[in-house]
Amino acid sequence: NFLRFERTEPLELLLFQSPIRHTIGVDYGIGVEYRPPLTENMVLTGGASALTPGQGFRDIYTGKTLFSLFGAAKFTF
Repeated sequence: NFLRFERTEPLELLLFQSPIRHTIGVDYGIGVEYRPPLTENMVLTGGASALTPGQGFRDIYTGKTLFSLFGAAKFTF
């Protein structure tokens, strides 16, 4: 996904920083869901995502690519 701020004026006012450009960056993600065969009692979910910052995000925070991992286990009896 390509992300952009529609308006940056509120951010510029809040952060006392000008100019802040519109490009947030590119968001990547992947997820996996596993259900063991012949049973619906357990579902395992996991994935990863990353954000490659654009110029607007760099104006506010950092230029490094940000990573995130997630996982969940659901048991029903």
